Amino acid sequence: MGISHLELLESMEKIAPLTLMEDWDNAGVQIKVSQKPIERILVALEITNAVIEEAVGCHANLIITHHPLLFDGIKQLSMDDLPGKFAITLIEHGISVYSAHTNFDKAKGGNNDYLIDLLELSYNPVVGTGAFCEAGIGRMMDLMKFEKFESLALKIQKSFNIPEEEIRRVGRNDQLIHRIGVCAGGGAGLIREAINNGCHVLITGDVKYHEAQYAKEMGFCLIDAGHYHTEKFFAVNYSDRLRRAIGEKVIISPSQININPFGY
Repeated sequence: MGISHLELLESMEKIAPLTLMEDWDNAGVQIKVSQKPIERILVALEITNAVIEEAVGCHANLIITHHPLLFDGIKQLSMDDLPGKFAITLIEHGISVYSAHTNFDKAKGGNNDYLIDLLELSYNPVVGTGAFCEAGIGRMMDLMKFEKFESLALKIQKSFNIPEEEIRRVGRNDQLIHRIGVCAGGGAGLIREAINNGCHVLITGDVKYHEAQYAKEMGFCLIDAGHYHTEKFFAVNYSDRLRRAIGEKVIISPSQININPFGY
């Protein structure tokens, strides 16, 4: 049992081609410690101490993450900073790392599409401009029937399984919603583009005060579902897609670790 690095990389390229990656991103191979076939894969949102322990415990020799472990240029690896500490520990245990980041956000069936499917809404997909173009990092859809903002927010909270205190919204409860913009993770920087593309609401995470104030003054609705809650399905989703792509050559396990930093 096992799969070569080359065959696995070819399969992952079909799921989320690295050509889709944003210019500022660093998806792809993060750590490669061996040429030996991959026998067990752990899929996780990102690397943490608990995720490393989980990988060691299940004898994984590859972790696939959404958030890159190594983002900026490497000048040194040190146990005094987290990326360095994680990288050294992973290498010591013979565990490689691969990241599917903005390329998986954009990919068909990736993070954005998964969130939309969870809502179980009747809609028509819409292609716009900028971040909402066909190769953009966002998604747009027109609902088949108008929905009140309050009911949409409640549907998102339940569908994404978000604690009430961890979801925030901007907008009038009775505001009617037709066109929806979606950007998993931290997409508050897309507010202006969403407005310019005719959206009535943007579903995303990491909305700051001034961004929320701008949306309010523009009469635009926002749902801040949280960075974690809009991406926490990555492990299950990517595991399913990879399993369909390579079959039973490798044991693929979605991480069971809850890494939500606000969830304690």
